[in-house]
Amino acid sequence: QGPPGCPRGLLVSAAMGSGSGVLQAFFLWNFVRGVTVGIAGTATLYVAEQTGVAQGLMAFSRGVGMICGPLLMSKLLGKLIWSGESQYGFGSVLAFKALCVLLVPRLSQAWALCLCFFGIGAAMAVLDTFNIMLVGRLLKARSGAELAKYDLCYGVGGMVAPYIAILVHRHSWDVLATVDLVMAVWVIRRRACIGKPTDWKQKIRNPEKGVATKNGSMDQVSQSVPPKVLRAGLSFAFISQIGSTSISAWGFAFTTKRFGFSEEWAALVP
Repeated sequence: QGPPGCPRGLLVSAAMGSGSGVLQAFFLWNFVRGVTVGIAGTATLYVAEQTGVAQGLMAFSRGVGMICGPLLMSKLLGKLIWSGESQYGFGSVLAFKALCVLLVPRLSQAWALCLCFFGIGAAMAVLDTFNIMLVGRLLKARSGAELAKYDLCYGVGGMVAPYIAILVHRHSWDVLATVDLVMAVWVIRRRACIGKPTDWKQKIRNPEKGVATKNGSMDQVSQSVPPKVLRAGLSFAFISQIGSTSISAWGFAFTTKRFGFSEEWAALVP
């Protein structure tokens, strides 16, 4: 029996799965993440034309948010995972992102738009970090294959996004916010109706393979990443983000304005 108002379809066994309650939802989230990046690269042109705020300034604000989000929230994410509250954490961050996305087409001041894009970037990076932390914690040696599946969903979302923006233009932000909010409500409601997954402590804290501390940190017994490997990985991530953000932010605008391509053809660039 669940709380009043919970549909019977939600009251199913929670014994299956890895114990987080959100790993399956992250497949849809990664698709939505790709859609967000694609829409940001396409629909921000319409926002820039309407408000006069430079498209690059909005992209820069999103990038700053992606840097600051994980730095500010990493310890809290560890505590959420340790306490088995990944579902509430996932839903709350996604609902915050939905609010920021919903405000974008309704604002005209540069500072307000930059603040919204900062929030979008922060939420995206926090969820991405959350995803990686959970996968690494729960799947161990199978993490690489699972992350590749998530990246596939992200790539599909990025290909679909420009055409959504072309089809509905200004309303693409509303479509994106609606998807975010529905997903957040669904995950939170499942947590409220079903509760934490069965045996979540054994699956999440996994004392045989690591040491979970009460402050939320999860120290692994295994050796840490070699400094050279870490520096190489960070450098690669930095360079790839510069390239992908530049293309997504200016590829659509450049091909439509400079070369006069139709929006349908220009959508192939981002």
